[in-house]
Amino acid sequence: MTDKFQINGRHQFKSIREGLILVPLGPVGLLVGLFWGKFGVEDLPLMLTVFGLYYLILFSPAFYLHITYLIDNWDTQLSVDKEEIKIQGKKGEFRYRQEDIEKTELNLGIYYKNRIDNRGRWTTPWTNYGYLKLKLKDGKEFYFTSLMIDLDKLPFPVTSTRFRFTPYIDRDQVQYKDFKAHSNRIKQDKIAEYEERFNDVADDRLLEKINNPTRFEFEARKAAENILERRKKLLPPTQAISHGGTLDN
Repeated sequence: MTDKFQINGRHQFKSIREGLILVPLGPVGLLVGLFWGKFGVEDLPLMLTVFGLYYLILFSPAFYLHITYLIDNWDTQLSVDKEEIKIQGKKGEFRYRQEDIEKTELNLGIYYKNRIDNRGRWTTPWTNYGYLKLKLKDGKEFYFTSLMIDLDKLPFPVTSTRFRFTPYIDRDQVQYKDFKAHSNRIKQDKIAEYEERFNDVADDRLLEKINNPTRFEFEARKAAENILERRKKLLPPTQAISHGGTLDN
């Protein structure tokens, strides 16, 4: 049996449902205020303006997510069976086997983290919005939003989950391994820069830097160690001992 997914009215309603629950509260509040004499009929235009601005601000994240999800998935059709995955969209048609999946990442609103830490977060008009990021072994990535799939009944097993205040589609997400590699490159560049600056510094001054971690950052101390180590290797053993001493501190 093949399961097919695409944008439809049911999924759109389910995504905005939490917001629609809040809509009647404004009119009810106005009627209660009129009934209890908190304001008169002449105040209605002002009150309607206030409520309109309030709803506009409150619903703006939901409007943004709904529109961007529509744009992203408007022409997307997903077909899944036990063996094959077919994805049809703006860039053409793609066919994969189930074993071609490398990773599936579920992006949910922060409210759903309550299931893990029981923090009692409140729902918002955009609570039910989210998407599934599908990454294939050939490097291609696809995004299936809550406007076309049920986030609590997914067509693929989930390998990881992200909880975010506003789950906008994040195409430039930096993976931890990429961040770590970038940090390591920055660290190595700083060490190289310090080595160039310390190249003509005397050994005793370099040892002073190494032995003062509160005054000198790690990269500076590491550069001093590297320079002393190179000098030690270039000198005969007797000269190395008298010239710089040991680096074990």
